[in-house]
Amino acid sequence: MIGKAQPAWTEPLHRYERAEYANVVEAVDRVLAAENIRFAHSVRRYLYAPAPPHPEARALDVGCGVGQGCLVLQRLGWRRLVGIDATDSADADVRRAGIRFQTCAAEEYQPFAPFDLVACCDVIEHVKRPEELLRQMVQWVAPGGILFVTVPLEGDISRNPYHLHAWNKAGIMLMLAQSWRVVREGMLGVADYWAWVAPKPRLTWWEVAGGLGTNDA
Repeated sequence: MIGKAQPAWTEPLHRYERAEYANVVEAVDRVLAAENIRFAHSVRRYLYAPAPPHPEARALDVGCGVGQGCLVLQRLGWRRLVGIDATDSADADVRRAGIRFQTCAAEEYQPFAPFDLVACCDVIEHVKRPEELLRQMVQWVAPGGILFVTVPLEGDISRNPYHLHAWNKAGIMLMLAQSWRVVREGMLGVADYWAWVAPKPRLTWWEVAGGLGTNDA
């Protein structure tokens, strides 16, 4: 209806970076320093990703948006970073941080080489065929690599009009099990699930190392 107030999730993602902070880099650093809890979820969920196994390890952020997640991964030690998104929304300040961006729908992405980490945070609920995307991503992960995925747990029906799917924890674990096995998992608050998963039946570098030297968030 014309004139009806828009729900919070339809507000432009750029709003918080430019209205409250000098740039996206400052936004991320202030949230991580706990100076501002607003919008902390979109930043802090990336802290559950693993640290890199070696300095040349490569990471991909699927559905990167303005790039705040890429900055968090960079803070965790990932230096060779690529972000992809269906829209060209990566912020100029993030681009200057040495992160490569590509405008591409996740379902159409074809990496030139596999990644040690693929981050897919709150993305699969937006795509038409999440099972197919999860199968595709098996080919994106290097031997020993990890897919880091986060998903909102919404039961059978989502209130967010941009979410094409909704799952409870059992449902998302069942879908992941079609192509992946869970290495680590946990909850973000009470309504979001995170997991490190590996293609069946591969071992990850984290498991081979006995879990040493990683972010134990």
